[in-house]
Amino acid sequence: MRVTIVGCGAVGSLFAANLAQLDDVEVWAFDLDREHVAAMNEHGLRLSGAGEIVGKLSATTDAAKLPPSDFGIVATKCMHTAAAIEATAGAFANGSVCSVQNGVGNEETLAQHVERVIRGTTFPAGRVVEPATCSGTSRATRRSGHSSRAGAHGRRRAARRRLHARRHADSRGRRRARPPMAQADLQRGDEPDRRADGAHARPRRRGRRAAATRLPASSTRAGRSRRRRRSSSTPTPRS
Repeated sequence: MRVTIVGCGAVGSLFAANLAQLDDVEVWAFDLDREHVAAMNEHGLRLSGAGEIVGKLSATTDAAKLPPSDFGIVATKCMHTAAAIEATAGAFANGSVCSVQNGVGNEETLAQHVERVIRGTTFPAGRVVEPATCSGTSRATRRSGHSSRAGAHGRRRAARRRLHARRHADSRGRRRARPPMAQADLQRGDEPDRRADGAHARPRRRGRRAAATRLPASSTRAGRSRRRRRSSSTPTPRS
């Protein structure tokens, strides 16, 4: 199997050095840093920190020299995605490409040039110390596609998540369920009710709501208060 790393910086070097340890994997790297590429071809790619390893691989700055690859890992900066995949797309004509980049829209950019694209995430911490030497402070954790863990434990966790999501959706559906409406409620207000004998009932009128009946002022508390004030202010006639 041949794997090509597009962008062999801090993240790309972690993938390249670890994949180069496998006997059945041939690793290629594409990078524009000529000094970095020359050192990788001469001494290999050295990875220190969580583990001390040296990966033997083939590196180039010319995308036309990349051989056809079965799998590609794009680890460039987000702003260089379009230019990188446009230059290296020929190497993945019959392969797949996985993006392990930050930012959004990288997979859509890759899909414009490569038929099979995989979305991936990675959480490494590292930096390029010198050409062909990368220091990693923690082991890389990689997730790609729809499966985050392998084995029976991962499958059990995925099954529990699906069950929980299904139960949650069912409970929300029950809360939102409404009682079925009667046929009479579905009938328009300006249509006559249809009886079994074919006769039509009187159509219902749809008018304004009747105004509230206004009580006379004499029967309200305010009216009684006004009457008392008027009676107290009226002068008593002299005899």
